[in-house]
Formats: sequence, C-alpha cells, structure tokens
Amino acid sequence: MSESTLHERLTLVAGKRTYRALGDVTGIHPETVRRYMQGQAPSIEFVSRLCGALKLNPEWILLGKGPQKAADLLAETLRGADPSELLSAIAKTLEELTDRVTNVERFVQSLDTRVRGSGGRIGVDVEGKPPTPQPAKAKRIGAVVAQRAPSNAGGTDALDGA
Repeated sequence: MSESTLHERLTLVAGKRTYRALGDVTGIHPETVRRYMQGQAPSIEFVSRLCGALKLNPEWILLGKGPQKAADLLAETLRGADPSELLSAIAKTLEELTDRVTNVERFVQSLDTRVRGSGGRIGVDVEGKPPTPQPAKAKRIGAVVAQRAPSNAGGTDALDGA
C-alpha cells in the first residue's frame, strides 16, 4: 500500500459505515465522528476505541506502518525475527516456568509436611494444637450443638424433625 494520510486510512477502515455506526462502536458522539472523518484531527481516545472495535493495528492507523489488522501483527513480527533470538526467548521462558514449578512443588511439600506433622488433623495450628475458638464462632458452635441436643427423653435429634 502506498503512503496514505491518517484520514485516508480512517476512511478506508470506515468503509460504508455511517457516522452513527462508527459512534456506536467507539462510544463517541456521531457528530464528533463526522468531524474526525471529514478532516479534523481525531482524539487518541477515538483512534484507540476504533482500533479496539475493528481489531486494527494502532501503528498502521496512526503511521501507515505494519499490517492493517492487529491479528497479522504477530505473524509479521515473527517473520522478521532472528531465529536465534526466538530460541533464546523460548529458552528463557522455559527456565522461568521451570523455576515457578519448582517453587510450587516446594510449597506443596511444605504443606504436606505440616499436615503430616499434625497427624492429618484439620484445624490445628503449626504446633499441633487446636485453635482457640473466637467468641462469635463459639456462639455459632454452641447454637449448632443446642439444635442437635436431644429434644425429649427418647433422645431423638431436634434436627431429625421428629
């Protein structure tokens, strides 16, 4: 594509869309869109929203460089990349992932050790002692115990509905 101005590129991507339709996809008032499309310098907000809505490459819309569509940007970048740089970046990413996995494994092992050290009991602190109930929690526990207390001499559970 030959050199074009920002307004020519805006006209190209607008296609047959009305000012109202462009306003709807960008959230910009149609009258403001009309002024931009007729030559007034557009706001960065308009350009940004238009790029997002139409999936355009911002560098292309602003400067006329690179591919028009944002989806084509990665492919073009990879075509121009040096293979040794790509392999180096992949190796670095794999090292970082390996480090993360190692850290997760250490964390899981420490949890396993703590659980085994507590005899597998749930609700114990680091020293293996049961936690001290908080007052509100103790009241809730007492209420549950009271509900489950025998409601008559026959010993039926109040929660059984009998």
